[in-house]
Amino acid sequence: MKYVPDLLQALKNVVQSFVKDENKTPLHIGEAMGCWIFLALAGETQVQTEAGINSTTDPELRKALQEAVNMFKSEKERIVAFMRSEGIPSPPLSESKPISDPNSVPLGVKLTDNELANSLKKKISMAITNCSEAASQSLRSDVPSD
Repeated sequence: MKYVPDLLQALKNVVQSFVKDENKTPLHIGEAMGCWIFLALAGETQVQTEAGINSTTDPELRKALQEAVNMFKSEKERIVAFMRSEGIPSPPLSESKPISDPNSVPLGVKLTDNELANSLKKKISMAITNCSEAASQSLRSDVPSD
């Protein structure tokens, strides 16, 4: 029975972590790692999707890819701001791709429209899965997870 007060204190700490207050506990390593991995995933997906825009002439696909780039840029900015406020260093991220002519991409390098669309689908699914896993492991309610 000597563990009951410890168990009750632990339960109280978990419940309090879901209530916003100024006395936040520091992120645990799993929360920090979830943020770090998501930022790396979002950053690389943004750059690879920019390369996809440079590889297709299909206007509908270009629009979908641009929307994805905008979404990942926004997520990157949000998670970077959160990580900075928590003192978590950012992973190394690739630079954005400049705009180029899709018709000048050599055929041996150029991905097909189906490959680009499927790749984006997989990356968005991976990001959703990553967020879900990180949210399920997070004790703090202010850790970005959507």
